[in-house]
Amino acid sequence: MLVNSSLETFICFYGQTDGQNVVKLSLVNKRYATVIREVYELRCPRLSFTESSRANALFYDDLWQTAVTLSFISDVEKKEELSVFVANYDCMAINLVGIRNIFAMNPNHEFHIHLSLSFKTIPWVTTKMAERIPLLIRNLFPSSKLILNRTEQPYTGEYPEVYRQLLPFVCKIAPYLTEATCCVEDLPYLDDVALERLEVIEPWFNSNLYDSPMFRIRARELICTEVFPITFFHQGRYPVQPQIEILETSVCHKEDIIPGQYEAALNEIPKCCPRLKLLRLIFDQTLHQLGCGQTCVRNGFLDEPCLDEFCRIVSHVQQIAHFSNVKTEVEVRFQKYVCDYAGAATELLMNLLPITRISTTTDRRETSFIYEHRKTVTSFTFYSWKLDKKKYRG
Repeated sequence: MLVNSSLETFICFYGQTDGQNVVKLSLVNKRYATVIREVYELRCPRLSFTESSRANALFYDDLWQTAVTLSFISDVEKKEELSVFVANYDCMAINLVGIRNIFAMNPNHEFHIHLSLSFKTIPWVTTKMAERIPLLIRNLFPSSKLILNRTEQPYTGEYPEVYRQLLPFVCKIAPYLTEATCCVEDLPYLDDVALERLEVIEPWFNSNLYDSPMFRIRARELICTEVFPITFFHQGRYPVQPQIEILETSVCHKEDIIPGQYEAALNEIPKCCPRLKLLRLIFDQTLHQLGCGQTCVRNGFLDEPCLDEFCRIVSHVQQIAHFSNVKTEVEVRFQKYVCDYAGAATELLMNLLPITRISTTTDRRETSFIYEHRKTVTSFTFYSWKLDKKKYRG
């Protein structure tokens, strides 16, 4: 019998960076599977439906059709990903058994499902197969935290055919999900599903389909910054969802404040979310964007465009703090192209808002302000970072 050091050497030699070989070794016995997880520092598995590439052209006649892969998320950043291309249902079943063996010592691990669909279907996935795959995953990983991650598609005027092909899969996997990131088109298929976290990303079409379905999903944390700004609660009525404890939505500081807008919106939110404990508001547009060679600080003071934008933000924050009935966090992000004007911006905010405490982190260039107003404590988080100027040259 191989001792651990010898076994590790053997696994590294045979498995190398080939996901198929690694999964084959995991089928030998549990000891092999345990050592594989330690050697490759694997955190959790991932099932992906993504556009194929030359790497798996061997399995598919069409180079750019949707492919199915099984891969691993590692604890080590920038580590080469181990992946297995799935050519049929039996291949998926065998590889999932190996993956189950690898994570047997940690049954509560995450299992990520990634949908990034092209416009071409998967040859072997019939309606029956699409319904069987979720049951297979559930049977092999009964304690895993299933996380669905659906990326948005560019506007084309029509849905990809593969989206319709995988609808049975989405419907069957939905009751078992713990978290989901999805487009508005997916929301009806998650109706009344209990989730820890739901993030709704940008829709394909301008539509209000997400208004009611979004609040019929029993999510403890709802993130809807891309599709549902706080102004939607102004003169709006939505289904009551008592499960929501954290709500994250957006604020557009470019818009003028309508009299009574924030009062009405912030009164409606507790009616819609009676158990809400935290409201996060994200300013959805970056501040004054500068071109190369421009400056926004003159003699230690912000220039007029930046000053105007900060003043507009402060007016929104003051209204939010005045009318909010729950703990509220406000987050603003802006970009620094040439000059570091965090110091000038900090001084301005200190003068405009009754900030009681400041904390900074140099690695992320992040400054956090604690702004106390009445019984509501608003955490005002202010991000900045330098961008690669080469990307912004015309």
